[in-house]
Amino acid sequence: AATGGSPLPRPGGGAPGRWVAQWDVLEQAPAAAIPTDGPRPALRPVVGAFVLIGLFVGSWAVSNPEVDRALGGGPGLLGVALTGSLGLAAVINAGGGGMAERLGTSRAMTIALLVFAAVSLTGSVAPAPVGLFVAVVLAFASLGPVDVVANVAATAALADQPGRLTRVHATFNGGAAVGAAVAGLLLFTLGAWSWRLAWAAVAVLAVALAVVVRRQVLPAGHPGEHVGFAEGIRILRSERMLPVAVAFALGALVGGGV
Repeated sequence: AATGGSPLPRPGGGAPGRWVAQWDVLEQAPAAAIPTDGPRPALRPVVGAFVLIGLFVGSWAVSNPEVDRALGGGPGLLGVALTGSLGLAAVINAGGGGMAERLGTSRAMTIALLVFAAVSLTGSVAPAPVGLFVAVVLAFASLGPVDVVANVAATAALADQPGRLTRVHATFNGGAAVGAAVAGLLLFTLGAWSWRLAWAAVAVLAVALAVVVRRQVLPAGHPGEHVGFAEGIRILRSERMLPVAVAFALGALVGGGV
């Protein structure tokens, strides 16, 4: 049967006729022959989001000392900025999944990309130290929802294909390598201020990706049922996934410290 083993229920309440005959044809048709509503979910924009995140993080890793000097308060001030950024990101990310549930990943990704683009572009021209401090805090915090929504979409598409899902996540590393190389080249050729060009370039790419996402339907792209935090914990416990959640938290703890 077209539904994968269970025959479609024959409509009742009417005498056999052309409509029922068409239903019989539908029952016997292969699944590929049955039209589906809407376009097929697109995974490439999700890959693009992971690459974009990597570009920004890679460029940040190389330009970090120059941002530190621009702030002018030493590593302690930069540490305070990053602490505030990670704390704010934790709060925002907690709502990122909810945003994907309420709006669908397509709209949520578009909004997240545009917000991040605005912050990154503003940060590229923000004066030091106050404006730049605020920009650093907001940059990583606004990047978090892009990551959350991308993870929701990628998992929705590839949860039963862990190898492919891992390769999609690995595109982040490729983006980070490219971002680090480009930022290093800019710093070498143009000087200490050129990290701002990297931020501006990432902002432009984020806007371009948002335009692409706006025209596509991502996996889990439509609004779904909201799952509260307590319900999410219950599901993790029932699926014996709490140790994995703890491992993620510890990884974030180490990464944040670094």
